[in-house]
Amino acid sequence: MMWLVGSVVDAAIGCLVQSILGSFFTEQMEAWTHEIGLAEDIEKLEFEMKAVERVLAAAEGRSIDNKLLAQSLGSLRDLLYDAEDVMDELDYHRLKHWIEKGEGSSAAADNNPGTNYAASSISSSAYQLICSARQKITSWISSGRKRKREEEEPTDSTMLPHDIKRDISKRINRIVNNLQKTGNSVSGVLQLEIPCRGLTSNQRHRMARNTRLTTSVPIEPKVYGRDADKDRIIEMLINEGSSDLLVIPIVGIGGIGKTTLARFVYRDQRIIDHFDLQIWICVSTNFNEVRLMLEILEHVCKDRQEYRDVSNFNVLQEILLKNIRDKRFLIILDDMWEDRDSSGWDKLLAPLKCNQVTGCAVLATTRRNSVAQMIGTVNAFQISGLDKKEFWLFFKACAFGNEAYEGQPSLQSIGQKIAKILKGCPLAARSVGALLNRDCCFSYCSLFPEDHWFNEETLVQAWISQNFVQYEDTGAGLEETGLQYLANLVDFGFFQKIGSHYAMHDLMHELAEQVSSNECAKINGMQLNVIPPNIRHLSIITTSHENDAPEDFLIEKFEEILQKIRPFQKLRSLMFFGQKFVSNAGINSLQNSLNPYHLRYLEFIGAYGDVVLPQALTSFYHLQVLNVGIHGSHDVPTSMNNLVNLRHLIAHDKVHRAIAGVGNMSSLQELNFKVQNVGGFEIRQLQSMNKLVTLEISHLENLSLSWNGGSVSLEPDRSKDVLEGLRPHHNLKTLSITGYSDPNSPTWLSSNLSVTSLQTIHLENCREWKILRSKILPLLRKLKLVKMFNLVELSIPSLEELVLIEMPKLEKCIDCPQLNEFTPFGAEQWFPSLRELTIGCCPHISKWEILPLREMHALKSLELIDLHAVRQLEVPSLQKLVLINMLILECCSGLTASTVQMSTSQGDKECLSGLRELTIHDCPCLVLSYPLPPSALTSHFSIKGIPTYPTMEKEYGQLSITSDELIMLDDKILAFHNLRGIESLFIKDCPNLVSISSEGLNQLIDLEGLYVTGCPNFTMTSGLVLPSVRFLSLQSCAISGSWLTEMLSHVRSLKTLKLHDCPQIKFLSFSEPAAMEGASSLGSAATHSDRDEQLLKIPSNIIHSLRDLFISNCPDLEFGGEEGALRGYTSLESIKVQSCPKLIPLLVSGKMEVGSLPPSIECLNIDMGPELSTVWDLKLQELEQGGNQVPPPPLSLRTFLITNLTDKIQSRLLSFLPTITTLVISGSPELTSLQLGYSKALKYLEIVDCESLASVEGFGSLTNLWSLTVYDLPSFPRCFEILSQQQGASEILSRLENLQIGDGSILTVSLCKQLTSLRSICFCPARSKRGATMTGLTEEQERALQLLTSLEYLKFLHLPNLLSLPANLASLTSLNWLRIGALQGCQRWAFHLH
Repeated sequence: MMWLVGSVVDAAIGCLVQSILGSFFTEQMEAWTHEIGLAEDIEKLEFEMKAVERVLAAAEGRSIDNKLLAQSLGSLRDLLYDAEDVMDELDYHRLKHWIEKGEGSSAAADNNPGTNYAASSISSSAYQLICSARQKITSWISSGRKRKREEEEPTDSTMLPHDIKRDISKRINRIVNNLQKTGNSVSGVLQLEIPCRGLTSNQRHRMARNTRLTTSVPIEPKVYGRDADKDRIIEMLINEGSSDLLVIPIVGIGGIGKTTLARFVYRDQRIIDHFDLQIWICVSTNFNEVRLMLEILEHVCKDRQEYRDVSNFNVLQEILLKNIRDKRFLIILDDMWEDRDSSGWDKLLAPLKCNQVTGCAVLATTRRNSVAQMIGTVNAFQISGLDKKEFWLFFKACAFGNEAYEGQPSLQSIGQKIAKILKGCPLAARSVGALLNRDCCFSYCSLFPEDHWFNEETLVQAWISQNFVQYEDTGAGLEETGLQYLANLVDFGFFQKIGSHYAMHDLMHELAEQVSSNECAKINGMQLNVIPPNIRHLSIITTSHENDAPEDFLIEKFEEILQKIRPFQKLRSLMFFGQKFVSNAGINSLQNSLNPYHLRYLEFIGAYGDVVLPQALTSFYHLQVLNVGIHGSHDVPTSMNNLVNLRHLIAHDKVHRAIAGVGNMSSLQELNFKVQNVGGFEIRQLQSMNKLVTLEISHLENLSLSWNGGSVSLEPDRSKDVLEGLRPHHNLKTLSITGYSDPNSPTWLSSNLSVTSLQTIHLENCREWKILRSKILPLLRKLKLVKMFNLVELSIPSLEELVLIEMPKLEKCIDCPQLNEFTPFGAEQWFPSLRELTIGCCPHISKWEILPLREMHALKSLELIDLHAVRQLEVPSLQKLVLINMLILECCSGLTASTVQMSTSQGDKECLSGLRELTIHDCPCLVLSYPLPPSALTSHFSIKGIPTYPTMEKEYGQLSITSDELIMLDDKILAFHNLRGIESLFIKDCPNLVSISSEGLNQLIDLEGLYVTGCPNFTMTSGLVLPSVRFLSLQSCAISGSWLTEMLSHVRSLKTLKLHDCPQIKFLSFSEPAAMEGASSLGSAATHSDRDEQLLKIPSNIIHSLRDLFISNCPDLEFGGEEGALRGYTSLESIKVQSCPKLIPLLVSGKMEVGSLPPSIECLNIDMGPELSTVWDLKLQELEQGGNQVPPPPLSLRTFLITNLTDKIQSRLLSFLPTITTLVISGSPELTSLQLGYSKALKYLEIVDCESLASVEGFGSLTNLWSLTVYDLPSFPRCFEILSQQQGASEILSRLENLQIGDGSILTVSLCKQLTSLRSICFCPARSKRGATMTGLTEEQERALQLLTSLEYLKFLHLPNLLSLPANLASLTSLNWLRIGALQGCQRWAFHLH
């Protein structure tokens, strides 16, 4: 291609640069080169490649006729090919390493970009964040980076032998140096201004594909053959002296040069001198008068503020009129299409017509005469193709880079023939010129024999294998894009479509051979033509010689041909065309001699006899297409699944089915798979093959198809073709179809039944399916139909399981009259084997009032939903019964008393004695006669919406009860004797509940947890004995102190006692191990009887078991025991006293030197309200006046939680607690300063909702601190900045490992530089501020975040307005986990980023 001088050459090289950058400089390669120690070399090569890309971008469109420069560009191309080769080789060794480790499928190149779809249930902001997260996370996960190993382990020399590594390094550095020299030479000759930054993805896309957005800036170095047209139009524009607005349409076919002519006129000096204003607008297919008006205003208004915020069109018109009223203007409206509605055109022109200056004009270009007739005030200016002489000059400039080109007569001859075909169309000339020089797809076709008939799929597959086809912004896949390439080549005459095939004219084939001579070559029969050693694509054509010589002679000649191939070490394509040349020996010899590094496409069709695919083939890891023909038998070598990049295997079905471990070949797009019960052929092989487009499975027993993945859907006809074409094997046993859109079932499931072994059918959301004939399936046992909204007819065989849900139109059940007209007789004949029956929301088949199922002895599970006609239900002995929204159901055997019509035997009550699961919801007429649950075997039951019964839920050993009406819970409602195994009982939100049967509760012998909440009238009666209770919680109830005292006296081992808002308990005391005689009076005015009723005396039997004591919101509860009463509770570990001011003596004794806390205390949670603060302060004063010191708390105290802390008390209180390791200060609005200097043992510090806090002292003393949590402190960012400057603070911050903050306000560069050990950071507002407005981090905060190089965990929780994640998270190489939780519209994501 050295004859190609001109701008076309840099375009070709630009495509090559983009291909290499996109294919090899990936995160997978980055991780690999780091591991083997070549990262620096690769970074240098990538840098120089991008420098070349910038040179080519700057040179785009420049005319080049300098031979020396052309040679430099040729050298540049050769260097890029060398770079492609060395990166290819390096990638080969990467693949080899992972394949040998058994991880080849994850190492294969990912040619398919991810696509995200928004579910309707997710808010836009959450969805944007999820998309952002998913892109980042997928990038991290797919790269397979092992960061820690890179940082902590030496390079593993076994990954890449040292001699290969040295050779690759030398070659890369040589290429880098030469790229730099050659690139500098090119930019120097062209005097280019090279941007310092690399190209964006949009710029790269524009290099490859020009858009239709036009401007007035000329892109043609010269305009051919339009001088006369230009002069005529200029004369019309200048000499028109009318006061009316002149509109001249330029009309012509696409590509004829309308825009170029308009631009030619627009830039003429005569036009510039004549008009005060020149305006260029690209209209295109979207004629929007508001958009066009705004674009015109951009030209005429100096200050955009004048119109930027205006949305009213009338105001925009006024602004335009004001700015053009006294100016002569010319407006170019390029590429107009709108010809149906003139109202928009009239609105646009209205202010333009009001101009006070004569000679104003509009010049519009259009392809449509109808547009010209609608807008023109004069006859349209019609333009046609260039004349023959001018067009030949233009064509040479496009194709050869120089209108004066006289080289290579053969090429000129071909060019003249093509130019004649193009009939003077400039765009066609430009497009053909570009295609001749940069469309590798066209030149690649020179490999094929003359008069070859191309199959479009095979041809596109070959192009894709060579990376000629690139993803575009349209969202189309590579195959679709390749087909569009082919369609373009057909449009330009390079191919002819003949039926379903394509052919190339001899002239075009000759042209392809000329332009591809440096990359492509052919060995045609016995020809001994010279082939360059660096050839990249080769074909061997023997078809014309097959009948000329004996078979042995042909094979001998083929061996000679193979000897010619062996020196070609850079082959990327190898094709054989012939029937008798190829033998087993020849193929083996060929494969063993080829270099496996680069080959992408291998085709040998019609090999003589049956051949064995050689073992050497399994090392061609880059191979993407292997075409051995669909005829003939080929033995498959072991390790065929090493071909992890193979996209297409064109071979007999037996070849597909013989590949063991085919799941490793995750790039395959077509597969014929046979399920076998041997290793490597299981159905799970398919689970990672997500690139498959065509899949045929044989010997499959279970098949599940879904069309409703939430994001992907097929057109109805394609869905039908997919399902109809599947034709599963007759051994198929399970079939599941979801979301199918066609109204008819496939023939293999109906008229042409083939799946005769089916045992299970599950059809769901197949909305249009109308008829299902399952009666013809003799082995069918399970039939599940859900949301079959248009199913009207169904045949049902004898089944074991039947599910019919949401089928509003189902009316006819063939061979099953009982389902249409159910009668009480003959029920034993209806599905005698049926074990499970579910019917819901099927109004036309549920019109019976009595449903007698008692004789269906096999039935074990019954679910009835929304059957509004059923009044009476008889059931056999069931294990599961579900009744939901049965609006008029009155009777059900086993649940209601017997009626006259039903049996009165004891068996009626006992028919549910074996019930394991019971659900009854919203059956308002069902009056239950027996308590629930009906059986001790019932492990789950749920009752809701039943008269006189509370809402009850039993599951996993827990029973919860809720009711607005319930007054007394006794054995008429609850079968306590059937609940002996429950471990936890929750009574909540029962405002009218007074009591629970003590006799009933006493039967719950395994009960460990009793929780009563929101029952303000609940008092209970005496006699409750629950010795097994370990956890007791009473909140907002009327329990008396005496009842609780008695109840606790029977408990053997209580661990947790929680009292909240219990107003009937007014006095509290604690028994001691040895009861003290003559206990002091409570000092209350209450009578003796009142005191006894209101007194809670913690009995001595729980002294040694009680671990947690929580008392809150009991403002009248008074401590009346001895000072230091808690000291004897040697197991008590956690105490919480909140909003209980009269319990102060429990915490602060009169004899401070003795101490009030038990020696086992580990956690203390107190409310430092005014009462406790006052008492505490007085005690401290007494001690100071007496010369005494505050005694230290027990050494076991490690956690201290406090609310309502004030400045007056904070330093003295914290000095009393030097050994605590966890400090939580919350809800302290008056706290302005905090002294932490005494808390040197502190490890965890949490400060929440202290809105006035402005100063923290002594932070530098917290030498053990590793976790800091800060929420809702408005002034804390400034406070923290000052804090970080304290003496010793820097060292403390450098050790900090965990940081939890409400937003990013405290993240600064200076702070994050000090957080060198931080492993976890969480952005989460306090519980009271879950509606936080944080949308993301600022640029400064993101820069600060990038400094946290040790960060492993990053969390964003309870941030409903979060719109974006921080950029460049991938640069945080230690980051292992990202968690995004409780966003608006989604739940929680957690990602492991290894």
